[in-house]
Amino acid sequence: MTAAGLQFTLPALYDFAVANMPAAHAEGVQSYRGFRQNLYSQQTQVQLRAWGGEVVIADNQQQVDQSIYRLQLLIKEGS
Repeated sequence: MTAAGLQFTLPALYDFAVANMPAAHAEGVQSYRGFRQNLYSQQTQVQLRAWGGEVVIADNQQQVDQSIYRLQLLIKEGS
């Protein structure tokens, strides 16, 4: 956590999600690749914005799995 929001790498976020998944859903765990594709889907982005959040690149390492991302409050234009 930082003052700006929650920072993570995609592999770390996936590992966290899988480790904290209720046992009843553990059998249906999607692959890391599927997880990553869902994060980039328009539906996920629309839902995050509806909740008032957005994901931005905090530290671009030129590789998706090594870059650090941040979930932060949506910055509204004119703010």
